[in-house]
Amino acid sequence: MGEHLYWDAMERTLRERITAFGGVAGLHLRDLHGDRVIDINGNEIFPTASSIKIHLLAALFELGAREEVDLSEPVEVGVDHVVGGSGVIAYLENPATMTWMDIATLMITISDNTATNMVIDRVGLDRMREFISDWGLASTIVGRKMQDYEAIAADRENISTPKEMVEMLGMIAEGDRLSPGVSEQCLRILQKPKKGPMAAALPKGTVMANKPGGMDKVRCDAGIVELDRRPYILAVMTKYYGGDPMDQDYWVADTIRVVHRGMTNLDGASAHGQGIAEPPAMK
Repeated sequence: MGEHLYWDAMERTLRERITAFGGVAGLHLRDLHGDRVIDINGNEIFPTASSIKIHLLAALFELGAREEVDLSEPVEVGVDHVVGGSGVIAYLENPATMTWMDIATLMITISDNTATNMVIDRVGLDRMREFISDWGLASTIVGRKMQDYEAIAADRENISTPKEMVEMLGMIAEGDRLSPGVSEQCLRILQKPKKGPMAAALPKGTVMANKPGGMDKVRCDAGIVELDRRPYILAVMTKYYGGDPMDQDYWVADTIRVVHRGMTNLDGASAHGQGIAEPPAMK
């Protein structure tokens, strides 16, 4: 019906943006309506920064579904757990007691690094590797805890590709390869409000299940975006950026905005490319 021409134009626009980026960038877009895909450097490996917390969330909830972790169990968060960087736990003046569900929520909504390291300890790096293998993510690795600068310098990094980030979110969106109930739990947490490029790019009120990430020279965001007729999954990842980090944030947000504008246009169009409007009210 000509829709392929529209997709071709979208891809050309996005390729021009990625070619002009002042570092290395990749993007993978999957249309959940018809499984159309735009892939630009989608198999390139990038540091994930905090976007790897999507995988940690799914692993923790898998253990909960298998009754290996009680997500309502009270856990004392003491000084031995604390690391710096993003989050709030490191700034509490007294030990706190919270459940694994609370810890998972802090890991995603405010990207709390202390909460994240507690999840990594509870799941275990070896078990995490098993989950990632079971999920079929050949290029994704959870190689270190948050704020482990020695591991970063030794290239024991948390990595993935834009395509595999979308594949992970696709499993969550569709419940594929996950135990019953895990998809719903992940979506409920990932849909909670948070700051980041996707939140900055999309109109207020847009339902999204995402997790951004950022480190020096690295910015990324990956999420499931709900539209009435054309829901989609998108991952945008960048590395080697040598300019102002705020410009990198803006570039990722603007790229997401370009994608969303295109998908919203498709969402409101017929198969022939005509706008679908509400019928006029009868007098």
